[in-house]
Formats: sequence, structure tokens, C-alpha cells
Amino acid sequence: MKKHFLFSALALVFALVACEKNDNPTPPVLTNHLNGTLVLATTVLNPNGMSGACYVQTLTDTAAVTLGNTHALPAGFGNPFTVQGKNVYIFPDYMGESRAALQRYAVEDNHQLSKQGELMLPAGAAASQVVEVNDHIAYVSCQNLGKVLVFDFKQMRQTGEIDLNSLSGAGVRVGPACMIVRDGKVFIALSQFNAQWMPVKNSLEFAVVDAQTNRIEKHIKDETLGMAFPSRPIDSGTLFMDEKGDIYFACIGSFGLVPGFHGGFARIKKGETDIDPTYSIRLDQTNIEGLNIKGDYVASLEYAGNGMAYGHVASNTLDPSVTANPYSAKTSVAVAVDLYHKKITAIPGIPVSVPHGLAVTRYNDIIIFGCSSDEATGLYYYNTKTKRTWGPVIKTTGNPMSIEYIKD
Repeated sequence: MKKHFLFSALALVFALVACEKNDNPTPPVLTNHLNGTLVLATTVLNPNGMSGACYVQTLTDTAAVTLGNTHALPAGFGNPFTVQGKNVYIFPDYMGESRAALQRYAVEDNHQLSKQGELMLPAGAAASQVVEVNDHIAYVSCQNLGKVLVFDFKQMRQTGEIDLNSLSGAGVRVGPACMIVRDGKVFIALSQFNAQWMPVKNSLEFAVVDAQTNRIEKHIKDETLGMAFPSRPIDSGTLFMDEKGDIYFACIGSFGLVPGFHGGFARIKKGETDIDPTYSIRLDQTNIEGLNIKGDYVASLEYAGNGMAYGHVASNTLDPSVTANPYSAKTSVAVAVDLYHKKITAIPGIPVSVPHGLAVTRYNDIIIFGCSSDEATGLYYYNTKTKRTWGPVIKTTGNPMSIEYIKD
């Protein structure tokens, strides 16, 4: 029965891709010149998929091209960069295999990256995200230390730290993940993980920090929604705020590897500092429309406004090799997430990707999706108004892991 279901699901994916191509033989025209800059990270994997090389470069148009990495900047494998305004923070290797320096680059008028300085981090910090909290102070979350470092990003000099280890649960340790600033407070998503980097209970937790004093004001927790791991530490798009001022976040669960620990979506409403107990989208309870399967975790996300987010949801049902090698399994489906109506819909025309091909960003009405599959490796375009998909338009040397559009 399981094999039949898996075959049916994969057949439906391929049918959707083939149908889209037949209906759309001539790709729509997209204005080549960008009113801004795309920052792209690609990874070239070693055979085991757990290590390799990572490169960051900029693009100034969306024309069809094959990109190499000759002129790209080296970046840390596993978690390339975070963008804040026109600052691009390039991380060291997530697993501590490279020099432990956080580097700040600025996007110049010529769309190139200009190095502004670097901040040395403790060895093995597993730095995951940067958020600028005012015009000169930023935080960097260090997953492996249970700390957030406070630094002056103009001088790239550490000025303090926020130790979160007192918030660790029983038998687990705390790891700060993505962060967001609202109303003078920094909401820091907290992972509570065991020695295998997995949750031991369905619990969503945040630290609320005063952005002026850098002091913890509140530890919030919800165990009623049945989900774990708020935000994906290496994807800043999994924690965001909508136009109403509500904070939404994706939940990772156990990446679908440990039964009973679930992923999905939850929120913190405007003016509140507690997780909303009345709102959730549980992936294990929600069909991905167009595929009629359920997801395991949110792999990447980009909020596009009006309650709509786009990204990749991984469903381990799609590839039985996932337990043997999760880094090469084709499990990540490009989706549209209607947060207000609690619907997840597969986007036709984009093949199922491996976990290193998860780039997603928005340019006007176009969502740019990364994909790495047997069929193609590169960037696909999806028009949110016409619902048309085409690509891969830009082909990449290496997996398109992360992308961010920075407006001029």
C-alpha cells in the first residue's frame, strides 16, 4: 500500500509538471533589468551531502543564463547569508568547519558586494541569523551556544551578549533561531533540542527581549498547538510580520524524522506577547492541494503580502531514501500558503527538489523558486497573478540554496 501511494504521489507530481509545460510552450516575458539586486547562494556538495562548498554572488537581471561560481564569494556551508536592508551578512560554516567570522557586505550602487568588516565569533557557535534592532546595533543568534551576541554592525564590534541557557528545558538545551523586532521588543524563536538535535516535546517557545536594554523580559511557551521548533534557524523568512502587525512563524517539528513531533504555522498577534492558542496550521492535518499528500516541515518561506507566503514544504512520503540520506532525497515541494484561509497548494511546473535547492524570493508579482532535481537545477519563476510557471530560466552551477531580492 505504501509503495502504491508513493508511486501515485510521484506520478501526480510529474503529471503536473508535464501538463504545465504543454500548456505553456512559450515562456512569458519578464523584464530583464531588475530595479534592484538579487543575492544568490549556491552549494556544491560532497558525495554525502553533509558538506561541500558554498558561494554567494549578485545578479542584476532575470534573463536566461547559466551561472558559474568563478566570481562568487565563498560562504559558510549550511547557512550562507542573511539580508538586513542593504547589508548582507555572510556566515561561517554552520558546523564549524571554517574560520569563525561573521562578515558584513553592503550592496553598492553598481550592485556588487563591498566588504564592510567582520566580527569574530566563538568557535562552534553555529551562527544562524542576524537582525538589526536599530541604526547601529544588531543581534546574531548562536544555536550551539544558547546565546545571542549583541554587536555594533557599523564597527563590527561585539558590545554584549544575551545568555538564554537558563531557558533550557529538562533534558534538552536551548538554541536561539530566527529573530524579529516589533514595538521595541525582539522576539527570539527558541529551539529546545536533545543530543540528536531533535525535540523531546511539542512546545513552541520564544524569548522576548527589550531592544534597548538587551534584557530578557519574558519567556513564552505554548504546548497546546502540538508543534515544535518555531522557525527554521537557517531561513529568516520562516519568521515574519504581516501588514496587520501579526507575527507568523513556521514550525519545523522533527523534520518528519521522529513520529509525533509536528510542523506547521502559528502566530503572535499584534499587541500581544503570547502565542495565539486559537490559530495554527498543522502540516500533518493539512493536505497539500494538487498533490493530496501531507507535509512534514517548512523548508523555506517568503511572505508576499495579503496573507500569502511561498516556499518549499518537505514531505518525506515523496522519497523513501530520506532516512538513509536526507540531504539528497527529493522531498521539497514548491507551494503557496494561504495563511488566512489555512490552505497549502502545490505550484505546478516546478519539480520536487532536494533540501539544498530551496531558494525563494519575491520580485514584484514574480516568485523566484530554486530547484535542484534530476530534471533541472536552477531558478523557476511563478507569476502570482496569472498563476503561470516557467523555467528553469537561470541555471546554476551548484544547488540554488538561498536568494534575496534587495530593492534599489
